[in-house]
Amino acid sequence: MPSLFSRLSRHAHNPLRDPGEERLTEAFATTLEAAPEATAELLRGLRLGTPPSDAPLAVTTQRRTAGGDRVDIELRYGATAAPELIIWLELKKDAPPDPDQMQRYAAALNALRCSSALALLTKRGVVVPDSTSGEHTNWQEVARLLGVWSRAAREESPESHATVLVVEFLSYLEEEELTRTEAFTVVDALALSNVEKASARLSEIVELARTEVGTRWASLVVDAETKNEWQARGKPLEFFRYLYPAELVAGIDLADQGRLLAEWVSRSFELLRDRPPVANA
Repeated sequence: MPSLFSRLSRHAHNPLRDPGEERLTEAFATTLEAAPEATAELLRGLRLGTPPSDAPLAVTTQRRTAGGDRVDIELRYGATAAPELIIWLELKKDAPPDPDQMQRYAAALNALRCSSALALLTKRGVVVPDSTSGEHTNWQEVARLLGVWSRAAREESPESHATVLVVEFLSYLEEEELTRTEAFTVVDALALSNVEKASARLSEIVELARTEVGTRWASLVVDAETKNEWQARGKPLEFFRYLYPAELVAGIDLADQGRLLAEWVSRSFELLRDRPPVANA
């Protein structure tokens, strides 16, 4: 079985699939596999069934269905050939729910002819059509239930592999902005007290950078053929490059920070020009 780090790092950017969602799937699956007691509590809390206490748990990601779909996570309790309970989980990070997809999953799961459940996990507040098959829950509820388990586990076995991994996964959900479970702190209070001034300064930096970039690229002309080619591709490809706050605040004033942001934007497109992505074969 591959290590956790291999499972997380193998998902490079793919225009057809969201690598962030793929990594979320692997992280969640690893946590469920490593902490079967927490998994059982989670499933009961989400009303997905009561796992048999003496049955082994097998966790599989990207489970292929008979129709060719790929379910994000399968939890299978009992023997592989004669399971006592199967639960399929479809995870959403930013992508919208797909009722047709869930209907296909429900049909494929029913065809297995054993005790089963299907669930869709999304961000809190996402509207799911009433016709969508399976249970619908959100990452906030997942974090709440795992948090209840982890608080009890930390008192009994704070350094166990299962406890540590669940706590780390909860931190990961917070970092990915899928949940809000950490306590409100003095740092938060101070940030709120200065949010209007900070927002105004940031808006000014963006406007200065916009003007600078416009000046630098004023002579850029995109011919009609290139425009038509871009439009024919439909959904544009997405590329990511991060500007760390320390790079921006290095400027001595707003004008200097605007210049730094403009240089970063220009450099990003120059890198793309000089080292364009290679199309998949």
